Formats: sequence, C-alpha cells, structure tokens
Amino acid sequence: MCNQVLVCERKYPRREYYFAITTERSFQGPELIGSSQGSVNIEDVAAESPDAIVKEPLDIIEGIKKEQAIQLVQKMGFPPNVVDSAAQIMVKLYNLFLKYDEIMVEINPMVEDSDGAVLCMDAKINFNSNSAYHQKKIFDFQD
Repeated sequence: MCNQVLVCERKYPRREYYFAITTERSFQGPELIGSSQGSVNIEDVAAESPDAIVKEPLDIIEGIKKEQAIQLVQKMGFPPNVVDSAAQIMVKLYNLFLKYDEIMVEINPMVEDSDGAVLCMDAKINFNSNSAYHQKKIFDFQD
C-alpha cells in the first residue's frame, strides 16, 4: 500500500557505506553496525573481510551519544567534512529505532554524494510485531 509519493532527484554517489541498528541478543541491547562497503551483501563482507565491519554496542538506558556515532562514522571511513552529518543521521535513526520499537534498521547503501551530502538511499526496517506502534502506517524521519 502506498500512502505517499515522493519526488525523486538524481544524485551521484561518491562512496557507499552500510549502516544498521540491531538488537544484539548477547547483551540484550541495541548495537550500531557499520562498514565502508555498502551496496553489497553484508554477510559476504563479514565472511570475507571481518575487519571491514565495525560495531558499537549501546546501553539501552543511556541511549546513543553523539560521540559514539562520530566514532563509528570515522571508523567507517567517512571523510571529515561529512562526519557530523552522518553522525546526526545515525542519532535520528536510533531515535526512530526506539520510538517505533524496531528490531532492526538497515541502510544499504548510506552514501556520500558528489555534493558532500550524506543520504540514506535504501532501507529495511523490521518492527516488533507486538509493538504498540505496529499498526502505524507513516512516520516522519525528521523526528
């Protein structure tokens, strides 16, 4: 079901990255996952180049700190001029993750475009089927 149509604009990706927030069972909390290798199957990257995957566990009570997002962005290899905007997107995605009781948010690819903007080009979001927000149809990423 389509509830909204967006006008598309042509962008020219300079570099592609992978970013996700998942619920990590080993410590029962959220974890940020990133890689400098986007637009590929992340399971293949993990098998072939495990060092290309960076992880940042989060304390569910404290939430995400901007410093944590900046560290992850830097480890992923974003250039210095876009580190702040990439970190801001990660913080917003984490807030979305919590607000809608999600199990996973996966952005593949997250890109730096030729204008130096950081964009989420494709996303997969899994919601907790028992969540109070499960029936919500539209949410605003600007939250």
